[in-house]
Amino acid sequence: MCYRHVATLVLIKSVIKSKGAPIEDAISEGRSAVLWHVVGTNLHLMGSIHVLEQTRHGLFPEAEHIYQTAHRVTFEHDMVTPPNPTLTQNIVGMPLSTQVPPAVFANTAREWANLGLDPARLEQLQPWVAAIAIAFIHAARRGIDEAHGVDKVLWGRTDQDGKTRTTLEKPGDALAIFGLSPAHEKASFLDYATNPPTAFQDDIDVMIEAWHNHDDGTFERILDHRLRMWPVGFEKLVTGRNRAWIPDLVQLAADRIPTLVVIGALHCVGKEGIPKLLEGQGSRLSRVV
Repeated sequence: MCYRHVATLVLIKSVIKSKGAPIEDAISEGRSAVLWHVVGTNLHLMGSIHVLEQTRHGLFPEAEHIYQTAHRVTFEHDMVTPPNPTLTQNIVGMPLSTQVPPAVFANTAREWANLGLDPARLEQLQPWVAAIAIAFIHAARRGIDEAHGVDKVLWGRTDQDGKTRTTLEKPGDALAIFGLSPAHEKASFLDYATNPPTAFQDDIDVMIEAWHNHDDGTFERILDHRLRMWPVGFEKLVTGRNRAWIPDLVQLAADRIPTLVVIGALHCVGKEGIPKLLEGQGSRLSRVV
């Protein structure tokens, strides 16, 4: 298992639902592209998804055209530089089993063993890392992985296509935010990923389908629900980072270089999503459909 991939995948914003109210039942009837143009500039903004199926991936035609004409592509963070391992591992003397309720750890250890993973390694991981690891190993075994995610594919293509590549933050910024989440939110997130593990897989499928359908309504409901379940951690992870990115995005729009910004779709929806925040700065955005 590649733990660098686990650390990267924590930025995926996997779809979260409550156990009593499945997100599958809330998929939007309306569809609109998760793709915007900042009017009067050469800046386009695309909401991405960080994992996709091996059998069904790639950009939709409008996004592909915009990528082809862009001179610069801007991502959330560096997609290949490994983060500092201290952001994902526990302090010596504080194993995972001491950080979460016994029942949560028991479910996690059972699922970890079912996947054939080293139990000693599990004790070294922070709760949210263990949750992401379990969820995305399951997804990979179903043919859904990071290698086919929109941002990872485009990161590689920029090398081949000779495009300028920039980022909005350092590799460890989002990981540090997870580490600052309250202990009860970390434990709850791990419990969700393991009890039962199929719930997280259903969520991933919903998010993938929403992206294929250009359905930002579903993404907005997902974000609202996540903020209700884990308000401290995900407010910092999503809306807090949105605010931090705005000055750089305003500058990217101002310099007139044809640019495609590729960020997770959950950053693009809601009252504090990037499009609304840019409008608050005086920009006008139009959808690309």
